Amino acid sequence: MSLRLALSIASGILAGGGLRCASAQTCEPRVLWRDVRSAGERATDLVFLPDGFRAGEQAAFEASVKKAIEGLERGAASFVRSQREAWNLHVAFVPSGEACPSRPGEPPVDSAFLTHVEARSEGGMIASDDQAIASAARALAPGVDCVIVIVRSRGNIGFATGDLPLEGGRVRLPEGMENALLHELGHSLYALGDEYAARDVALPAHERSVVALYPNV
Repeated sequence: MSLRLALSIASGILAGGGLRCASAQTCEPRVLWRDVRSAGERATDLVFLPDGFRAGEQAAFEASVKKAIEGLERGAASFVRSQREAWNLHVAFVPSGEACPSRPGEPPVDSAFLTHVEARSEGGMIASDDQAIASAARALAPGVDCVIVIVRSRGNIGFATGDLPLEGGRVRLPEGMENALLHELGHSLYALGDEYAARDVALPAHERSVVALYPNV
């Protein structure tokens, strides 16, 4: 039997459907809902947070979260679907001042977690304020196992990223790529690697530390 908690927090000053803050980085997460089904060591807690969604765009964030969760619950190969009662979901909203940049090398803007795409010379990956993400997630679920940040950007970011467990267990999921969540959770929860290769030669030694430990099949 699942324990479903739908929580709406009234703290803060509402303005145009969102919280009025000095900047996006000063806003506290506002819980939208929780689906808590398990407790103890066997439970896995996922926290969903937005970046780049303005105060009036909460509904779009929620729609993206629901689409991502549907993929986890209905996918034939989903490890979440196979043991659904062991997974707890926590969803909260933090408004941003503007959408996140999408071009490599563009600086962060006034978004909740400063998500941006690094310059290609720095790896070209999606980056953000990881400490702020971790702090927000712990406030929602002290035993959080993985944080999924859904990113709304000014243009198209054509890939998602999943940080390995030792790097913090974060997934950065561009809006519209919800179907990639299961794959990215493989990286962030279980240190799984990719089942494809982008190189025809072995990785240089200085890059081997970022390769996941197990095949992500």
